[in-house]
Amino acid sequence: MGQNSSNSIIRKILFANQDKKQMIYAFIGVLIGFVFMSASVHYLFELNKIGASSEMLNSNILTIQKKVSSSNTLSISNTIFSDNELTFYKKLPFVEKVIPVENNNFPVELKSNDPLIPYFRSDIFIQSIPKDFLDVKSNLWKWESGDSVVPIILPRDFVYMMNNFLTSSGLPQLSDDILKDVGFEIQLGDELNRSSYKARIIGFTNEISSILVPENLMRFGAVTFGMKKELKHTQLMLKSKKGQFGLVEELLARNHLEVKKNQLIEGKLKSMITIFLSAITLISLIVVILSVIVLIQYLQLLITKNAYEIRTLLRIGVFIKTIVYQYSKYILIGFIIVIAFITMIDIFLFREINNVLKSAGIFIESANYQNVFLIISILFSVIFIYSIISVNNFVRKEF
Repeated sequence: MGQNSSNSIIRKILFANQDKKQMIYAFIGVLIGFVFMSASVHYLFELNKIGASSEMLNSNILTIQKKVSSSNTLSISNTIFSDNELTFYKKLPFVEKVIPVENNNFPVELKSNDPLIPYFRSDIFIQSIPKDFLDVKSNLWKWESGDSVVPIILPRDFVYMMNNFLTSSGLPQLSDDILKDVGFEIQLGDELNRSSYKARIIGFTNEISSILVPENLMRFGAVTFGMKKELKHTQLMLKSKKGQFGLVEELLARNHLEVKKNQLIEGKLKSMITIFLSAITLISLIVVILSVIVLIQYLQLLITKNAYEIRTLLRIGVFIKTIVYQYSKYILIGFIIVIAFITMIDIFLFREINNVLKSAGIFIESANYQNVFLIISILFSVIFIYSIISVNNFVRKEF
């Protein structure tokens, strides 16, 4: 009798009494579990990728200040943050970091120096914050004493107002790229003690409503051109820990603090996305664990039901490795079929979800599913190896 014919007979003996319905249910459970998990893992990677290049998934950073009331105006109270208050906020368990926003205590003047835009000249208010709090990332964000060019970051509102002014003057509006090429001049100090520098726009911020300059320039200006006034902090930058934004809201209400409305909305959205992703990941993990348990129980039941057939084959001289090979082949074919279905369903599902997200203004450009299928392959490999070890141990026990 040929080898193929012998293997065919052994296969029929081993799997003659299997419950096909139970097998189908087991593999459907695994299919659903892994599709659910692969979708959540894929979009978890994609959203984290979006968050790395935008502000959506970054830690919540708020610019806080005290509310202005009639008592502030009458000097009964003030809107200055004291050192004690700063220390208090730093020690709060839900606050990751808090720093004061540095304001200029010396005259600053900005004027245009380019034929692309009408000439203007204005006293301005500048601020400075640490680099890791900026929503603009650039290698040009640095300044040392002796540098002739000062990098500045414009608030987005300033750009809107400038373009509205240009439109009302019958001039074309300026794009971000053109603005970065426009020549400006920034002057520090008063008429008796003044220095002029070229100003270069390197980015635009949605977080701060004033023009930003590097910290070194602010310190240099305070020492060189300062009006001998005490440096006062009217704003703080506060970074909350992930998932703790609700406590920050309570802090704002309790201490009569305020933030820009859009920052508050963004903070809530970030917290909701974080909670949603965590819940989806947890549910996916539970579904996958349950589906794997169902599959392993089915495989163990299949072997247990065939205990008599296994003992009979061993008694007539069939090798242990031959029986294990037949089970391995059976399990492997089942896994290949399931993985093929998962792949087809995922490709279709991802395309449909991407279309829905696209209509909502969220663009997932990447069609790279390598991370997802790598995780699926690793999990199935672990299950396959565990199954083969279980089969081998059971057969040897029967022998």
